[in-house]
Amino acid sequence: MPLEFEENEPNENSLAAPPLETPTEMERLFAAAWNEKEYKRCLELLPRLPSVVAVETAHTLASIALYQPSKSEEVAYDSLAGAPITRLRSECLPYLKRSLPLPLLVELKPLLFERDPIIQETAFTIYAEARESAVPILLDGLSEKLESLDPHNEAHHRGILGLIRLFKEAKDERATDILGEILLRFTPQYTNGRGVYDKFKAGGQVLHWALAIYMCLSTFAHFTLWNRTHPEQTSGSILILIFEMLFNVLYSFIISRILVGGVYLCCLPYFVARDRGLQATCQREVVSAMRSIGDKHALKYLLLSELRVVANAETTELIVELLPLIEEEEWFWLSDVGGSWLNKYLNEAPPQTIITLLRATEILGNEEQIPTVLSMSKRAKSSEVRVEATRVLAVLESRRDAKKEKRELLRASATPEDYKETLLRPLQDKYDPQEEQE
Repeated sequence: MPLEFEENEPNENSLAAPPLETPTEMERLFAAAWNEKEYKRCLELLPRLPSVVAVETAHTLASIALYQPSKSEEVAYDSLAGAPITRLRSECLPYLKRSLPLPLLVELKPLLFERDPIIQETAFTIYAEARESAVPILLDGLSEKLESLDPHNEAHHRGILGLIRLFKEAKDERATDILGEILLRFTPQYTNGRGVYDKFKAGGQVLHWALAIYMCLSTFAHFTLWNRTHPEQTSGSILILIFEMLFNVLYSFIISRILVGGVYLCCLPYFVARDRGLQATCQREVVSAMRSIGDKHALKYLLLSELRVVANAETTELIVELLPLIEEEEWFWLSDVGGSWLNKYLNEAPPQTIITLLRATEILGNEEQIPTVLSMSKRAKSSEVRVEATRVLAVLESRRDAKKEKRELLRASATPEDYKETLLRPLQDKYDPQEEQE
């Protein structure tokens, strides 16, 4: 909550201000207006704050920017000067940017997924201007935050794209792992239509019970009217009423499922096209950021993305660009996924990338690539490709033989069938030196 300015009682939750720095009178009035929730007064005092605000005022501005008004407050103050609560939150951020203590940069992280696009954009501008200082702050706890984000939420989608672009501008290799998590964890969720199906299913249940209640009330009204007009024919009418109500519940269930299912099938192509567009945008932005960073450790995420997510040309191009950076001693963190990717793409490689893929096969390949490389060494049109394939083939065959030899050395020896638990030399009751000599 907002902080009050008091001369004799320092606030333990805020940074200690320099001894000679004291809040101005305008800052005191501004804090008092905020504490009293006089939002219109805050708007009037905001332009009169000093150009460089005190630390205490910075904390108050941050509390305003993070403030989430209740529904009653939104309704009560929405008619004042163009929604002053929203205006006040967005206009506090530029003042905060002038003298922003680093701990406040940590506190402003929730604004990166703010539902108000103006506030969200201003927060991203603040982080972009912080540059190197912002990267470790953004990375802290971001992996856990990704698990709670909804890819179909517009604010979350904007926030993810904003984070990707911040990492792209920072060009910091520490962001590679987060970009990889976005690519493998967040991006595939766009094609998950389960959320849409659940919403339609919930809507079908609401429609079912609404129809059931309406039909049961209509039946009861008709039953009451019939009894009043035909009092001599009321025998057995209660059982008929119960049967009709049960039938109405079942009938409303069938009708609601048919209506909701029809609407869902009609809308499904729209949701599929929208999700594919969002997924392609997110995937393209991640690949662009990874290309800008140029970290070879992004290869693991890119290779897994080609195998798990919808493949695209940008991802394949970046993989081909980063593969030459892999050295022989680094095969252990790419061998499994690299071999699977080579199995999928080595046969379909264009001529201009075959040499690069063959050299990567030398490091990451195994016996599964031997048939493909053998075919290239014999049937490739380019002599350079045939020579390179022959050299890589020898490496793969030696690796296969070494692996086979290792398995044989580790295999347990067989036990003879006529094995008996007997001593090599039988025991004797009496020692005979002559027999020992013989």
